[in-house]
Amino acid sequence: MKRPTLLILAAGLGSRYGGIKQMDKIGPSGESIIDYSV
Repeated sequence: MKRPTLLILAAGLGSRYGGIKQMDKIGPSGESIIDYSV
């Protein structure tokens, strides 16, 4: 079993990042950060 990972990103547009961080795909099936939000 894989160990769970916690990822915390600050809210906002992310001008240095180049887009909206919460909408970026990070999951194994293309889930976005907002899909994992509580």
